[in-house]
Amino acid sequence: MKSIVKITFCSIILLNQVLFSQPEWESGVVLTDSVHSLSIRTCMLTPFESLIDFPLININSSERLLLQFDDFNFDSEDYMYSITHCNSDWSVSDLHFTEYINGFPENYIQTFDFSFNTKVSYVHYELVLPNSDFRFIKSGNYILTVYKWR
Repeated sequence: MKSIVKITFCSIILLNQVLFSQPEWESGVVLTDSVHSLSIRTCMLTPFESLIDFPLININSSERLLLQFDDFNFDSEDYMYSITHCNSDWSVSDLHFTEYINGFPENYIQTFDFSFNTKVSYVHYELVLPNSDFRFIKSGNYILTVYKWR
């Protein structure tokens, strides 16, 4: 039987104020899918090979997930992401990040492209998970949080 890491895109946190640290989720809080910015569109988290399947990967495999979103503020932003482990009911677990990932718990999204030949300007961002900055070491549910950094 293979262990499955289930990752779902549950939150993009884009606040109007500048963040100087990673948003903190309290243990036991149940999180749901959400986007907190009117400028963010076309948010998708899918397997790297398929845009229609659920965001599930086998742990310790070569399978990857692809996060994509568009920001209709044409200036590129410094977006960061963090990974949070959750219990089966999507409440935040009390595990320390060293217990569920090997690597850094928060990193920059470095892949983006500016639109061209479009009526509306936007920036397209992409993130592949896991990547060279971290890998999953514990099976379970995960929250991916994306936020602006200044």
